[in-house]
Amino acid sequence: MAESTPLLDDTDEVGPRIVNDNEAQANFPAEQTHAPAYFKILIVINLIVSAITLALVIANYIVIKPASFGYFYKAWNARESSKTLGIWIFVSLIFSVINVLVNFPILLNVIVDVVLSAGIIASVFGLVNVFPDSSWCRKYDPGNPRPGPFPVDPKCAHEILVVVKILTGTAVGFGAIVGLVYLVLLILRSIAIIRTNFWKKPLALTFPTGQLTLEISLKLLRQESATTQSAEASGSGHGPLYL
Repeated sequence: MAESTPLLDDTDEVGPRIVNDNEAQANFPAEQTHAPAYFKILIVINLIVSAITLALVIANYIVIKPASFGYFYKAWNARESSKTLGIWIFVSLIFSVINVLVNFPILLNVIVDVVLSAGIIASVFGLVNVFPDSSWCRKYDPGNPRPGPFPVDPKCAHEILVVVKILTGTAVGFGAIVGLVYLVLLILRSIAIIRTNFWKKPLALTFPTGQLTLEISLKLLRQESATTQSAEASGSGHGPLYL
């Protein structure tokens, strides 16, 4: 018995070691699902740049007052384009804050990347198309189809227009960065999905262990009274009733 005691001890020592290895293997796929560090870095960068862009767009929207410009129609278009970009950037900011705190499924992130990158980049190009120039400070007469070379308002061109150009150009630059970051995230996440080769893996369905018992009981009740009553109800003078 003294010689067999170490064997029992070795068995007890090996047992827990095997269980721990199995537990580590079971937990290993879960550890692989965590987002890599560079995803978090890009999300944080996008959060910061989105906040800066939103502040610039709001300032640009406030500064651009169509009444301050002779060609107010162009100023109005630029203001609306700034508003559109601001809405997309605001959505990006909210999603970035949530995405820093919560790990969303990768497919949901891919959908968000596609939508936000397309919307932000399109809004940036829309703001570029209405970039302010000296024509904003010229008098505009919609009733005259061939307006003459109206002079440029010096106060408009050297004060207000300069500020609008700086704000618009900076907002366009930071907005483009936000859109490009979403494109990079989309590419990286798509590569991560492709590398899993999910289409080659069989669909595994796991069921909990246990016992399934199915009991079927059939009871035949003799309804003699019901039969008798139906026979009496038929009465004489009536033919047989077939069901």
